Amino acid sequence: MRSGSRNRIEKSLALRLTVWYAASFLVITVALSIISYVYLFSAVRDNRKIIQSRIKQFTAIAHDQGVDAIGRSGNIKYSKSVRKAVVIRVVDAHGDVRFQSNPEIWTEFQSAYRTGSTVGAWQYVPSSQDRDVLELMTVRLPGEYLLQVGKEIQDRKEILEHYRDTMIGVTSGMILIGLAGAVLTSPGTGTAHAAQDRLAPASPIAVTPSN
Repeated sequence: MRSGSRNRIEKSLALRLTVWYAASFLVITVALSIISYVYLFSAVRDNRKIIQSRIKQFTAIAHDQGVDAIGRSGNIKYSKSVRKAVVIRVVDAHGDVRFQSNPEIWTEFQSAYRTGSTVGAWQYVPSSQDRDVLELMTVRLPGEYLLQVGKEIQDRKEILEHYRDTMIGVTSGMILIGLAGAVLTSPGTGTAHAAQDRLAPASPIAVTPSN
């Protein structure tokens, strides 16, 4: 009887641990997926807000003071960090550059179109040096000029690689925990026996009556 009770306890512990590890892994996987999606969505959304704000700002300057006033505007900020920089460019009807901020960044994303065919549409221009991408919007200015405002975003593949590395780390940790739990609850370990002994009913003690 005691052997049968011990076997039932072993199976019960193993089942509970298996369910707990599976549920934990599922919850962590779903949480990481949601976090990665939110991070990617937020990066794109925040970039667009910044770009649209600058477009509104410089379009107003061009209408009030003329196109050349954009280059003289104190609102243009030059950042040493490529990821933080918001790049501005004004081109004429022939595609020639009238003004541009951060020339070194524009050189990196030289494949960006300078024509009116992209007006009102988001461009995603790949870098000629790495895997980064420039998110770019083009709008019309008075005098057939075009205003282009862009900001670099982290490459989606880079984000996914970071997510993959995180998942590998979490999965490896869960596997190690699972193996450790399996060892601790195996019949040959003291931990399993201790748990079984605590749950097993105590054996009756025979008492010999005294004369």
